[in-house]
Amino acid sequence: MKTHSDVATYIHNATAVSGKTNQQIADETGFTQGNFVSMLRHGRSQLPLTRVHALAKSMGTDPAILFEGCLAAYHPDLHRAFKLLAPSMLISRGELAVVRALRHAVRSGAFA
Repeated sequence: MKTHSDVATYIHNATAVSGKTNQQIADETGFTQGNFVSMLRHGRSQLPLTRVHALAKSMGTDPAILFEGCLAAYHPDLHRAFKLLAPSMLISRGELAVVRALRHAVRSGAFA
């Protein structure tokens, strides 16, 4: 995700797959109005970074993926800084699982 539109599309698709209404997601995320979720889905508003984790959890998606997408789209300079200085903060759960499996294989001698 590199643009506001990419973030909106991601949120639109994830909310659709979740099977929840905009109001259910808003309630779980801490937004007072379900129409704010609709605004996010259609790219008419930015997701506050402080709500990324709650929204991702409500939608059943990986918070790291949504966080990186929001950073890249809304704050590109900050995103570049994170990628340079703290890239491990931008790793998703799936990527972390692969890294852990590889480390386990190396430690157990499966890879030399």
